[in-house]
Amino acid sequence: MPEIVTYTRKGQKKSFLSLILEKKLNKKSLIFELNHFSDSETNLQFFDSNKVLNKEVLLVWQFFYDSKEQINSQLFDLLFVVLSLKEFGVVSISVLLPYLPYLRQEDSDVGLDIGLVKPFLQILKKSGIGEITAVEIHDRAIVDILPIKIKEIKIAEFWASHIKNSIKNYKDIILASPDKGGRFRVDEVAKLLGLETAYVKKERFGADQTRVLSLDGNVENKTVFLLDDILDTAGTAINACNMLLENGAKSVFGGFTHGIFSGDACKKIEKSGFTEIFVTNTVFFDITDSKKIISVLIDDFLVQNLVLE
Repeated sequence: MPEIVTYTRKGQKKSFLSLILEKKLNKKSLIFELNHFSDSETNLQFFDSNKVLNKEVLLVWQFFYDSKEQINSQLFDLLFVVLSLKEFGVVSISVLLPYLPYLRQEDSDVGLDIGLVKPFLQILKKSGIGEITAVEIHDRAIVDILPIKIKEIKIAEFWASHIKNSIKNYKDIILASPDKGGRFRVDEVAKLLGLETAYVKKERFGADQTRVLSLDGNVENKTVFLLDDILDTAGTAINACNMLLENGAKSVFGGFTHGIFSGDACKKIEKSGFTEIFVTNTVFFDITDSKKIISVLIDDFLVQNLVLE
């Protein structure tokens, strides 16, 4: 059984995910205290180095939404923790990383852009990570060719249960994908619930820049649930929502696994045609003043579906 290692920031408690995992494995997690100097340098304190010597470690790490501390900065903190664990003599490091960045950059799809997922994962591998468990892989076709072992926690059942319990008259709704790449995700949930589907066709012409082209499916006078893995700037989601409403949808709800909320995404959602959007907490976010953004806890589901070898 691996030692559980996690981190806290000044003034914060352990994550709910860590607490649930502790209960499942019947053992306490070891804690890195992570802070930053005023110039943004990382500062770590760890008082249990003797407890990880010659041990296997499961590192629990969740990113958080913060306009001042972006994902790349948080990745640097992750690398420092992993390298510190190697210095303390751990045998192996697996990481439970609900949101794994860069997976949408599997190849070049805009001009001369370079697909950075492989270089990114090579950095994680060389730091000492042997295996990553992540939620909802953006493109499952690339998993077998990546430089590090990745286990996916699929959440079609989670979304099916959420829709069934949260959307009135759910059997009458249409499940929709905002692009071709997400069709498999929608099909899986639709199969579980016995629902019809629709797909928005889009094209990308720059990083964070897309335009919708057409709609495949009939949504007239229907409630639509738009399902996708990542909500970043919200541009793709809102463009798809507009397309659905223009084609006669009665109302549009959204479901997103990873909420990044870059830039003014929250403000755009509030002004959008969405009735409500549901976002899981694979990425921490604390948006309390929104009338449309609803946090959906996924911690129990993740721990129940976590496979430890």
